[in-house]
Amino acid sequence: MERGTAADAMRDPELLAACAELQSKAVAKRTLDIYDGELQRLDDWLGDVPLTDGSLALYLCALHREGKSASTIGTVVAATRFHAKNKGLPSAVGAQATKTASGIRREAAAKGGQRQADAIGWDQTDRMARTAERSGRLGGVRDAALIAVRSDTLLRVSEMWALDVEDVSFIDHGRRGAEVTVRRSKTDQKGAGRVLYCGPPTARRLKRWMEAAGVAHGPLFRRVLKNAAVQEGRLSTRSLQNVVKRWAYEAGVSPQPGSARDVPLAGKEGRITWHSLRIGSAQELAARHASLVEMQHVGRWKSPTMPAHYVRGELAAEGAMARLRYGRTPAPARAHGEETCGQAQRTGRQSAKGVGKDGKKKLQKKLARRKRRVLGFPQRELTESMSFCVSLGSSAWL
Repeated sequence: MERGTAADAMRDPELLAACAELQSKAVAKRTLDIYDGELQRLDDWLGDVPLTDGSLALYLCALHREGKSASTIGTVVAATRFHAKNKGLPSAVGAQATKTASGIRREAAAKGGQRQADAIGWDQTDRMARTAERSGRLGGVRDAALIAVRSDTLLRVSEMWALDVEDVSFIDHGRRGAEVTVRRSKTDQKGAGRVLYCGPPTARRLKRWMEAAGVAHGPLFRRVLKNAAVQEGRLSTRSLQNVVKRWAYEAGVSPQPGSARDVPLAGKEGRITWHSLRIGSAQELAARHASLVEMQHVGRWKSPTMPAHYVRGELAAEGAMARLRYGRTPAPARAHGEETCGQAQRTGRQSAKGVGKDGKKKLQKKLARRKRRVLGFPQRELTESMSFCVSLGSSAWL
């Protein structure tokens, strides 16, 4: 097809429509929907008052007085800038609005910033999934699979919502787990895709849900009516979030019933949200000595900043000061469900019987090569500890 001239292009409706379609794909639809909502609320508030730098600053102050978060107010500013740029108009975001938004952010930071959702660890996640399964309802089977997939893959709510049956591939019929393909995500707007791993227990829960619901293609997680009828459409993002809150309460993880609002975690002042499973998995990985790069890869963060923020407590005891000044070494990394050191000592006694003097020396040398796995032992105490473990016959550590 010939390119033609600029004058020809300006009169070509198909080319103009194609250009508009490409421009619409530059920003995610979810982002556009959020911007449209914020701009509509701003327009309703303004009424007959024109949008200016001053009126926008007053609107931001009004939102702040209502208790809106700094991130929500920042979204209003971003939406206003985007709309003006998209329409080729001068932006209403000037010095007054910029200073107002900056003041709101600084005030929020002085108060401790935005509250982080409480973490839900792997043991709590397993308890929630088992509780959902025992409900005796098809919706509970679905929720158990959903919770398990979320914990294993650290999927965002938009990514979970977009999953199709075709995105799940079972390894050896699920006996060795499953692979979940994420076609597009917040940090992968171009759709390069990522394949994530789910363990065998999660694969079994997925298979059970798909077989019980008769889901063979299309949306993976769907709405289930009270009469166990499975709908064709996807489960809404709000429903996905409420699944976590509901079963956190039912399993005793949260003291309050799940709802659309944030739910406090038992014994804490924080809250339970969909993000709690993502944070919990990151902290569990950190407790097992996963590096920030590994956590960033699993969670698909663009930088290590967010995983470092989530696991700052876990990393503090293994930082440079703890290791280099006080000789503290990381605790032994233990896989989820693996036996403890005490259990290893008990089960190791039998295998250590009959080991002579030379055998014990070899055992002690092997333990010495693993000295970095022992938490907080200075060198002298470490050697004594190893000798004690050898005398107990804890060869199961090896």
